[in-house]
Amino acid sequence: LGSHGIQLLLDKMQERNEKTRKAEEEGNKAENGGTLESYDHEMSSAARESEEEQKKQEAKRKKSFFRRAFMLLGALLENIAYTGTPDLNAEIRYICSNINDVREDSIFVAIKGQHTNAAEYIPLAIHLGAKAIVCGPDAPIILSDFIVVEQPRQALALLCSNFYGRPSDDLHVIGVTGTNGKTTTSYMIRHILANAGKKTGLIGTIEACGGEDCVGMNNTTPEPWELYGIIKKLRDDGCRYLVMEVSSQGLHQHR
Repeated sequence: LGSHGIQLLLDKMQERNEKTRKAEEEGNKAENGGTLESYDHEMSSAARESEEEQKKQEAKRKKSFFRRAFMLLGALLENIAYTGTPDLNAEIRYICSNINDVREDSIFVAIKGQHTNAAEYIPLAIHLGAKAIVCGPDAPIILSDFIVVEQPRQALALLCSNFYGRPSDDLHVIGVTGTNGKTTTSYMIRHILANAGKKTGLIGTIEACGGEDCVGMNNTTPEPWELYGIIKKLRDDGCRYLVMEVSSQGLHQHR
């Protein structure tokens, strides 16, 4: 059988023994009219269902923050210095810097990280349906219709801002940075502005809020495509002020 075949047999035997043990336990519970353990199991199942429902509702709220249409590539490249001759009439619906997010009608921004150079995935991005490629001048592959920029990270932020209609231009944005105290300070500023009658959005480590509509956050300063989607939502909801926690990494990566 070989080691792999033997392991499969052992796994099946263990699975069969586990089923037999569970069947015996169920039989004992039926004879005894149920146990506290079965009650606890029912309660834990109900708790899991409630938690799953909460996750679904959270996903719906997040989806409303990041709903997207499309934009012509020419408009998307406004105020971005580049070389190359891309199709400026291409319709772009998604902006990606992660190869796993690339799909039809997307623009792929190849960023060089600490461990991986995303430019190595450019052929795959094209295969997956990317309509445009943004890369640095040191990319291993550069075709005539590529969008070549000096700073791909900075270009990514500008692309995302343009995609969502440069929403931060319509807001008074207050950034809070520092090693400690960003969250507390951000909430205090938002509270002061709210008491002054100013509708104020908040983006920080814990959540992004505009009025009562809030979603949980994973990073202190979100990635650009998420960040500008949130800012647009806050602007459209009537916010005229925005208080943001700004991490040093977010500043370094031009988010």
